[in-house]
Amino acid sequence: MEICSFPAELPRQSFTLEVRDLTFEVSLEPLHPLSDIKEKLYYSVYDVKKTVDIFLQQRPDIRYALEPVSVLGDEPDFISSLMDETSVLAVGPVAAMEGGFADLALKILENQGRDIVVNCGGVSIFSCRREICLPVFTLSSDIKEDLGVVVPPRKTAVAFDDTLMIMAAGGVLAQAAVKCGSLELSAGGSVDDIIDLLKRHRHIRGGSLLRNGIIKSWGGAVLLSLSEVR
Repeated sequence: MEICSFPAELPRQSFTLEVRDLTFEVSLEPLHPLSDIKEKLYYSVYDVKKTVDIFLQQRPDIRYALEPVSVLGDEPDFISSLMDETSVLAVGPVAAMEGGFADLALKILENQGRDIVVNCGGVSIFSCRREICLPVFTLSSDIKEDLGVVVPPRKTAVAFDDTLMIMAAGGVLAQAAVKCGSLELSAGGSVDDIIDLLKRHRHIRGGSLLRNGIIKSWGGAVLLSLSEVR
């Protein structure tokens, strides 16, 4: 099995795009001129982000919520979708905002190119034709080598922090799951209980949790030493 490092060694072009306070890092094999792709992504995301920002200024109860908030019906579609998806993991909707915009960007780019990778605020979403390896745990006092997770050739989102990595069907779910697991860890939850909690969601495909120098993985999470990846 051939696994490429990230960014994968595929015929692709890359660019960084700033949209209001969001930063997108995009890599793809473009089907159209890259300038057209960047322009389409910018204005599509800008319109949604502007609407979301204005709404959240008027609704601090959603903007600062740490727990699920009930949908009242006046929310923009982007926000109501966030609220629905994050509620199943008992976190506030804004906790997965970047994952939502990563999902949106991929949806916009799907007809613009192949082998697409989008990163937004630490959430990466992939739609590639072959497996690649994304670095997730770097060399530290807790682990003795740099590790990456194998991302399969299907639409997959990956989100992670210093201790937890989640693979899921979408960016919102991946980022919300990391937030949920991190909160449980901070509250003194055990590693096994947190893994059991996250495994209940059928669209969470796997993950890894680093605690006291020990990594536990479950589901489809395959970790490799980056020194072994081409």
